[in-house]
Amino acid sequence: MAPAGRADTFPKLLVRNAEIFRGRPAFRLKDFGIWQTWTWEQVLAEVRGLAGRFASESKLGPSRSANFVLAANEIATNSVVHGGGKGSFRIWQDAVALSCEVRDAGHFDKPLVDRDIAGADAYGSRGLWLANQLCDLVQIRTLPDGTVVRLHMRRKASHDQETAANN
Repeated sequence: MAPAGRADTFPKLLVRNAEIFRGRPAFRLKDFGIWQTWTWEQVLAEVRGLAGRFASESKLGPSRSANFVLAANEIATNSVVHGGGKGSFRIWQDAVALSCEVRDAGHFDKPLVDRDIAGADAYGSRGLWLANQLCDLVQIRTLPDGTVVRLHMRRKASHDQETAANN
């Protein structure tokens, strides 16, 4: 794993540059003959907004959307910090749920790692636990080439139908 503070992956570089360079240009592109400039803050906000837009379009409702975005952010951060500094992120929805997956080269040696909260003196170490509290289902699979974490949130329509059926 890279030394702390070293921006050796795109996510680390993005966060570092957004903190240091904030309003300075990250990149420029020409759109219909007009140059458009994106600052580092804008790029970071766009990346974080992806999960939020997907969640709000998936009929999760405001509270569950916020929970999904927070859980996805925690899992992605874990991938950067504990998974070798790089990974992949996928997000999708079906008729029942909104789901995302983070895949990286990290490995777990603790079964049920998402069920135990770290002690008060531990720095960090709460991302998987928090995701487990916020999402309907968290799946963690350690494979020979790394780890896959999937988050699932039932969409509002199916959640409401299930609640009505149980009453």
